[in-house]
Order: sequence, then structure tokens, then C-alpha cells
Amino acid sequence: MTKPSRKRQLTAAEFEAVRPLLNISKDRIDAAYSALVLGDVLQSVADEYGWSRQAVNDAARIVWDTFQAYKRGQEAELKALNEVLPKGWEMLVIPAPVDLINEFKINVSERRALLSLEAEPLRNLTKAELLATRKKPARRKIKIGT
Repeated sequence: MTKPSRKRQLTAAEFEAVRPLLNISKDRIDAAYSALVLGDVLQSVADEYGWSRQAVNDAARIVWDTFQAYKRGQEAELKALNEVLPKGWEMLVIPAPVDLINEFKINVSERRALLSLEAEPLRNLTKAELLATRKKPARRKIKIGT
């Protein structure tokens, strides 16, 4: 049985991210998973394990509190990383095709090299010379249809 709206809920991926951080029994972790991810009513989870509703709530609360601490840690890490980035840069985490990622990495490397040149004007290469040595990734032709 699932409640239509819940205060505390996690995706399976979020739950798995904190699983290694938990210092509770496997049964308590499984019960918390049922409540937080599957959305099972606390009493039905309690009945399944032969526990009280409060015991299931305690297990779910421990996982929830651990997840909140995990999120705060991620936010602090992102903030620290953003503070060391050059002006106008941002952190980005996205899934993408490998060929696009490789092309993006090349572009980022070139931009870093340009920033390095601006920071050290006595280098041997000028910006124009650096750009002239740029190797553009080969473009693949995509056939549509037969």
C-alpha cells in the first residue's frame, strides 16, 4: 500500500548513494528502503518485519538524516570547487555520448591553455599560434534513411 504523498522519499539511486554510509542492520536498511523508496506504509513494513511502526520510522529517519548530511557534503564540495574555477566557469555533470564528451574535453583543454597564456604572457606561443595548432575532431557523416 502506497500513500499518495509523503514527506520523506528517496529515489533508488539516492538510497544506494548513502547505503555504504549506514551503520545499521540489513533488516533496518531494507525496511527503510521499503518506506522511503517504495513508498510502503510504515505499519505494513512493520507487520512484515514483526516490528512496531515506530521502529520502522526510526530506521527510515536514520537513513533520511544520513541522506541529508550526504547532500550537505555534496553542496559544500560543489561550492569549494566553484570557488577555484576561473571567472565565468561553472561545474557541469551531465550524461552524454562519449564522442561529444571527448570533443568537449578538447574544447575545455584549449580554453584552459588560453587562460594559462593570459596568466603567463611570457610564454613562447601566442593565442593565434595556439589556435592554429588546434586539432578539430573529425566530424562523422550520419546517413539518414537507406
